[in-house]
Amino acid sequence: MILEELKYALINLNCSDELTLKPFLEHFYMKEGVLIAKVRNVILEGTENEIVVLFDNNSYLYPERLEFLNKENTIKTFQNHYSAIEYLKYLVRATKDVRFEMFHYFQYKLKEIGFEYESWGFCYTNNESLEKLIVNFSLGNIIKNGNKMNFSIHIRFFKNKTCILTYHPEKPLWDEGKICPERQLDKILNFVKKLNVIHYDDIPLNEVLLNSTL
Repeated sequence: MILEELKYALINLNCSDELTLKPFLEHFYMKEGVLIAKVRNVILEGTENEIVVLFDNNSYLYPERLEFLNKENTIKTFQNHYSAIEYLKYLVRATKDVRFEMFHYFQYKLKEIGFEYESWGFCYTNNESLEKLIVNFSLGNIIKNGNKMNFSIHIRFFKNKTCILTYHPEKPLWDEGKICPERQLDKILNFVKKLNVIHYDDIPLNEVLLNSTL
């Protein structure tokens, strides 16, 4: 039943661009009981038991090499076709836009360093043009290595592969915050990993008015 539903959903996805009639998928076929779809090195393989979706950085269907996506940090298994296809489209978006690529990588690496969060927010800003668009991600109710953090985090992803991460008190009185000095994503993650404080006031950065600074 999974394969039958997946087949029709992928056919609809492949024919979704009615203006140009350009197929969404680059490869779409069935082989030995496995339904396979590929686009921009994002691969979906479905059987009657499960659907696996991943980005295969070792099998390039196009020349551009990506910095932050690989098989290890993208592979997921699904039991229904809807979730699998939505994740496929999400990964394809990440291959086309470094801001989403960094967003995915950031979430994956947080889990690696024992960083959990119960609240989050996602939005665009500067969306008057695709070039200037900023991807924003906020994290709250943070738990790091079993300890509840007394602050929240906001990170902005830019098209030039830079990021700005800021710390905020749980109950801000005004537009106060503390800005991480790093701008490269791996360096930001290293800063987050090494910061062993629980309370906002103990973060060793100067507090600023964020709207007047960023």
